[in-house]
Amino acid sequence: MPSLVDLWQSPQSAHAVRPWHAEETVQAALLGTAPSPASLPMDDPWSRARYPLIQFVEEAWHVIEPKPFIQGWHIQGFCRHLQAVIEGIIQRLLVNLPMRSGKSVIQMVLFPAWVWITAPETKFLCTSFSKELALYHAVMCRMLLSSPWYRDRWWDRFRLRGDMNVKSRFENDRGGYRVTAAVGGATGSGGDILLCDDLHSRNDDDSPTRAEIQAAKDFFNGDFAGCMVDPQTACVVVTGQRVAFDDISADILAKGGYTHLKIRQEYVPPPPGESKPVSPIGWSDPRTEPGELMHPARWGAEQVDEAKRRGLRKYQAHHQQDPEGSGGTLFNDAWWQVFTVWPNLTSFKKIIHSWDMRMKDDKEDGSFVVGQCWGLSPNGHNVFLLDEVRGRWGYVETKEAFTGFCTKWPTARTKLIENKANGPAIYSDFRSKTFGLILVDPEGGKRARANKHTSSAEAKHIWLPADTLVPWVAEWRLEAQHFPSEPNDRIDAATQAWDYLLPRELADDPRTEERKLEAKKRLLIKRVQQQQRVGMSRTGV
Repeated sequence: MPSLVDLWQSPQSAHAVRPWHAEETVQAALLGTAPSPASLPMDDPWSRARYPLIQFVEEAWHVIEPKPFIQGWHIQGFCRHLQAVIEGIIQRLLVNLPMRSGKSVIQMVLFPAWVWITAPETKFLCTSFSKELALYHAVMCRMLLSSPWYRDRWWDRFRLRGDMNVKSRFENDRGGYRVTAAVGGATGSGGDILLCDDLHSRNDDDSPTRAEIQAAKDFFNGDFAGCMVDPQTACVVVTGQRVAFDDISADILAKGGYTHLKIRQEYVPPPPGESKPVSPIGWSDPRTEPGELMHPARWGAEQVDEAKRRGLRKYQAHHQQDPEGSGGTLFNDAWWQVFTVWPNLTSFKKIIHSWDMRMKDDKEDGSFVVGQCWGLSPNGHNVFLLDEVRGRWGYVETKEAFTGFCTKWPTARTKLIENKANGPAIYSDFRSKTFGLILVDPEGGKRARANKHTSSAEAKHIWLPADTLVPWVAEWRLEAQHFPSEPNDRIDAATQAWDYLLPRELADDPRTEERKLEAKKRLLIKRVQQQQRVGMSRTGV
């Protein structure tokens, strides 16, 4: 049996060894079948060499979309890479494109229909983050295949089977099929080509939760990865915009083995001394000017500005393919001071606990319970992270962790508990038997609360234990580096502690003395004004 690559070779290859004879034409007409790809004519006008994917996209667009097709170099680049998958040049492809760039329609609807022109045996397994979206693309693809425009051109090569023609699965009479699955759903069939489109929610106004991100990873690396007809020859294409620093794209890039096509809404030149990334087909981003837009005809300056107004952090992820943390982070990892030997606990001016609680008992919820122990140096300038507990606990387990932490750190005179989620319940249960409990009402959002302490971190006043002392500090630093992207519970607990221990500006901040002088001046002026008013009242003026 020939391999997939063999079947997908252009008719000019050695695998197209004979013409399509007249008797085969008659047989196909009588039986309602079509010739195999290897028996297509040598001068077939629909071969991939003569009829590339980008041309098919342009000509087929009107069948499935009422709006006119607007060409763009990013679409050409995307189509060239999809075609390279069929031609055996790329076997694993990861594509990060801005939202609403046409990638879903091209990949999930037009691409399978184009492949079946020359290789109707191809089996497609298609998935997306939601069942509704996956079925929508399936219906569009079936509509295209059944359209008069498509039938008049290529139904001499294959026909859709009437007995296997439903939304989630339709087959042709040459052995090919397109099966639809959603994240977390059952697949039931294998595929020669696995197409993954937006495994995470692509809602511009909301980001997927930690649990949703993990569910997508589990599905992709588990059930879906096991659905290859032949792992040696099967192809995988994953497309979508970035949503978080640890999303499915990050997982794929960390493991390696994929060709990565990354296109930003606004062009960012490579760092000095580095050149543009070039894909295996010799393609690179054609832009040269910083900030040059990808597709001004659809996403002009006005649309880009509007997207930024809706949320700069999400714009960086969804449009620039740069989730917060890899670019503009609040906390630079180089700012943290590290101690390699445990400090003398008796030397601390204060030792406190800081707790960030979960809302639900549901262990599938993406948030964590975090309890931390912090110490304040004798001069009041430096804070030290001494210990941490963390877990996806229900209320009973949270109470046990709280009790154990209080027992472990009895010198902590203050226990800060955020007045949200399960915090009030913990406070109510422990206030009669545990001293020093304080309910804290958070002021402002996560980012605003953390932003108050970036100067302290940059000034090297926040100390963390070395990874030789505690194993979890590496994850702590990674979470801080990508804050406020989820998970962010560790930094929420930390900023709560910093608010309490460092409520005022640090004494060694050069701006502090200036502000103290200004405050003294205002106080003196106020006192003089008061004395003047008193003097005027005594004289009867």
